[in-house]
Amino acid sequence: MNAGPKGEQQPGVVPLDRRDFPYAGLVLGRAFSEDPLWSVMMSDTELRCAMFAGAARMVAAGGGIVEATPDFGAVALWMPPGRKLGWAAFLMSGLAPLRWIVRTPRPDLKRVVALPREVDKQRGALMPEPHWSLEVLGVDPDCQGKGLGSTLVEAGLRRADADRMPTYVDTTEQRNLGFYARFGFEVEREISVTDLQAPFWMMIRPIAG
Repeated sequence: MNAGPKGEQQPGVVPLDRRDFPYAGLVLGRAFSEDPLWSVMMSDTELRCAMFAGAARMVAAGGGIVEATPDFGAVALWMPPGRKLGWAAFLMSGLAPLRWIVRTPRPDLKRVVALPREVDKQRGALMPEPHWSLEVLGVDPDCQGKGLGSTLVEAGLRRADADRMPTYVDTTEQRNLGFYARFGFEVEREISVTDLQAPFWMMIRPIAG
């Protein structure tokens, strides 16, 4: 299993490896089934699950952390300072995203590819300094309301605090703003995603203390 940077394991979470990524994709695909952005951009549930499984592979290949709660009710993908999900991660993942890219209708694929470019540009200007990033957090609909998402966020923030680094997260769901605010995140920018007119909130948690 991937225990993450320096081999540490956070309490209350289970580090995942490539054998677990298909199920991680299933959890995340279900978690985003009603998301105002991903439910439109990737409406096919099977493709959405495959996309998130590919994302988990890319995060792991790029030096990030893929972890879940012990009951596998929630999954989080983290990228540490100085790491990016670029071509190197794509190649090292075994071209994992191709498993859903080739099956995605062209209009949807065009929007999915354009989204990271737009967000990365905004994020680079907003937060040029090294930072931890919560790339994806999802809780299975059947497991919501049990504090599982909080467990994964707290685990990641302990790493950021140990590194004395700020933390970045973004969300397309307004209800998540209050959730992340409880951990010290603040909205720094709101953008509208190209072609979707969907709000996209970019949040930062400053260095603790």
